[in-house]
Amino acid sequence: MTDLFQPADEFIIEDLDTLKVIADPLRIDIMETVGQQARPAKDIAAELGREPSKLYYHINLLEKHQLIRVVETRIVSGIIEKWYRVAAKSIRVAPHLLTPGEENDKGIEMFLSGIFDRTKSDLRHSLLSGVAKLEGEKEKRPLFVHLRPRLTAAQYQELKDKLEEILKTLGEKEDETTSDDKQIYGLTLALYPSLGPEENQE
Repeated sequence: MTDLFQPADEFIIEDLDTLKVIADPLRIDIMETVGQQARPAKDIAAELGREPSKLYYHINLLEKHQLIRVVETRIVSGIIEKWYRVAAKSIRVAPHLLTPGEENDKGIEMFLSGIFDRTKSDLRHSLLSGVAKLEGEKEKRPLFVHLRPRLTAAQYQELKDKLEEILKTLGEKEDETTSDDKQIYGLTLALYPSLGPEENQE
């Protein structure tokens, strides 16, 4: 059954409860672990270096909100073992949850925290473990960039299209690569119209 199930192209988050579930860095890790292939809870835990009992609550929440799916069940030592896979290849937050307004402020905060807290935690762990290094081997050096370029609307759209094409190509390369010496890399990207440094102060 695991081979028959194929994730949908996209899952749209329509409510704050689901957005809150996916804003947790550990749950993002779980989803990434079952992104390429189905796995049982014990394999997910082994991949993340945690005890399976510490993940059941988070896995159940992800399943309840349809972010992951049970694609197979097996009987192991008399116990039902569930195999999980992500429900969709990509996740998008419905625009109405990120529209400015008192009711949606929590949605915007959860959305941003989910992205950047996860990035901070992952990068910190990579630097402390030596997987990433600020000096030395080029292939281990991170790339940090923060810019506020002034662009026309057409230039902005052109840049956005190029970045989306790069990301699409990156996904295709990952699917095609079967080498055992692959290294996981973190990539966080945000391109958006900005108020600028003066108006952006709180």
